[in-house]
Amino acid sequence: MCTVTYFPHGKESYSLRCSRDESSKRPAAQLPSVRRAQKLLALYPYDTMGDGTWMAVQNDGTCFCMLNGYDKNKTKSRGKKSRAQIIPSLLGHTSESQIRMIMRTKRLATFGPFKLIYVSVLKDRLPKVFTWEWNGTTLNSQHNLIGAQIWSSSETADVQARQYRQHLWKSLLEQNPQPTPEGLRPFHFGTETPSALTPAMKLDDAQTVSVSEVIVNNSGITFNYHPGPPWNNLEFMSYSLARR
Repeated sequence: MCTVTYFPHGKESYSLRCSRDESSKRPAAQLPSVRRAQKLLALYPYDTMGDGTWMAVQNDGTCFCMLNGYDKNKTKSRGKKSRAQIIPSLLGHTSESQIRMIMRTKRLATFGPFKLIYVSVLKDRLPKVFTWEWNGTTLNSQHNLIGAQIWSSSETADVQARQYRQHLWKSLLEQNPQPTPEGLRPFHFGTETPSALTPAMKLDDAQTVSVSEVIVNNSGITFNYHPGPPWNNLEFMSYSLARR
């Protein structure tokens, strides 16, 4: 059950984090690297099994994050195309209108359910957050979400885990309404024993396999990446991009 959190820190400034939960048997992703995306540069880890990524930031400050959805109908289309390929198909585009048009016209029938998160940054403005949710038959979107956000997905539709993580997130922000990016980091690493409920998740056959953190502000872009279960240590590998 992957978990993504977002927090706006001011004009042109935000942080986005993703705890990636996968089968313990899935091959480890390649470390983040910079890749050319038309006229932009994009920084992201590479999922070799899915031939794509679950999170990417561009040097214009925009960021994408993918959460796999729960396929209650077990549609036959699932598995024909990896959802990891969706974000790379969007990279290189520089405007909200372009992204919205691509998502409206994209053929999604061969993809399993997902939620796509897109953060747009314009000069001297607060970031804008958009989401698209594909349930296997219908695409629903939300535009211009305001304030801090949390999203979770689960292959088992675990409502209890989702509610527990939302409660932890709400409690964190009640205690510290204006946190720094560093102040939000412990949420994804966890302060309690990993279980099926915690953001740092651990089951017999699945667990949190990495934590990705994107921080965007006026001075630049940082992609912090923690490969492996987050309870092993609190160290990130840090990568940077200059703002375009």
